[in-house]
Amino acid sequence: MRVESRKNRLKNNANPSNKYIFPKGQFNLRRVSYYFDHHMGNTVTDEDYGQLFNGVAEWQIRWRSGNRPYMKYRKTWSSVVIDDNRNCAFHRYKYSDRPAAVYEHCADAKTRDDIAAKHGDDAGLDAMAVWHSAPLADSRTRDEVRVLKLAARNDAAFDAAVGAVEAAAAKAGIRRIAVRCQTKYGEAFRRLIARGYRVRWTDLRMTYENYPERHAAQGVLFSNWEI
Repeated sequence: MRVESRKNRLKNNANPSNKYIFPKGQFNLRRVSYYFDHHMGNTVTDEDYGQLFNGVAEWQIRWRSGNRPYMKYRKTWSSVVIDDNRNCAFHRYKYSDRPAAVYEHCADAKTRDDIAAKHGDDAGLDAMAVWHSAPLADSRTRDEVRVLKLAARNDAAFDAAVGAVEAAAAKAGIRRIAVRCQTKYGEAFRRLIARGYRVRWTDLRMTYENYPERHAAQGVLFSNWEI
């Protein structure tokens, strides 16, 4: 595999030892091999990893301390309870009956049609948003609400879901909200801009060959899809 740009070149060569693992002549080693010898240019220096190493060291110190950050998930036949103490500020979230079932079903990315097929399409749930405000680093405060999942049947439901997240953020005293808006949903993007949201950064999504990303046939379905 070779990926080239004006700034960087990545060249992967199948590891020579693979010829002793796969039957000769039956496989294209450049497509089936997991381990590669590679050469990459335009990489960062060792000094640039200092911030990452410091973050790991801080996490290790907290992990050895008597007050470890944690997130615990408990499930019964009809309810879900999440205890979040990642910032040493305890929060508990409870979901029962249908919301709990939908939450559990959405552990992996689902389309609106997937949810409807599993839980029915007439229960009156027009939108749902999952968000958190835990700091990305131990030394930081709760300065941002990050929307992890957002599903809405239509534009009005989308506006209502975003408004509910904004109200929750205001109640928590947090002034900034981050939403990962996929470009597939152009109208949702325009509605966010109209509400005062601004683009802070962009990124790319990679999909496996012959397995494209799935989108909702109607409405809006946002997912952070990472990580």
